[in-house]
Amino acid sequence: AATALANFAWNSERNKALIVGSDAIMFLVSMLASGSEVGLTTAAAALRNLACENIENQMCIGRAGGIPPLVEMLSSHSVNNQTLAAATLTNLSVFEDNNKIIGRVGAIPPLVKLLDDGNEEGIGQAAACLWNLANDPENSDTMISEGLIPKLVYLLQEAPGHISRCAA
Repeated sequence: AATALANFAWNSERNKALIVGSDAIMFLVSMLASGSEVGLTTAAAALRNLACENIENQMCIGRAGGIPPLVEMLSSHSVNNQTLAAATLTNLSVFEDNNKIIGRVGAIPPLVKLLDDGNEEGIGQAAACLWNLANDPENSDTMISEGLIPKLVYLLQEAPGHISRCAA
């Protein structure tokens, strides 16, 4: 069901409104904490799509407690799960309150680590999320202490074009 919701939410504001109006966010957030690998990835994908370019949904997901389990997902053994978590957090981090929460619950160290260990998509998603998070001075300080600047310079020099644009 979560996979179907993710597909319905893709690029359709009408469908997003119908999904959110059905109280699906609470169920999707609870799936993040369920421990099931399938539940985790499908719920994160649905939340990613619901949050995409929709401030209201970003706010609802943050208030429903969706951020901490997504930050935990950044430390998954699966690079695909890490990438999905980074993409979802990127979408959520556009909303200023979420931006602060994401930094405070510890997302910055695993995002910086994903720049080293991720696949091409994961590196791009981590860079994009860090770019959003850098709007908060507290987050910026954490990024500097995590050694982000040299990693970004390296990405500018060595990474494929779209990743180096995210690093810029």
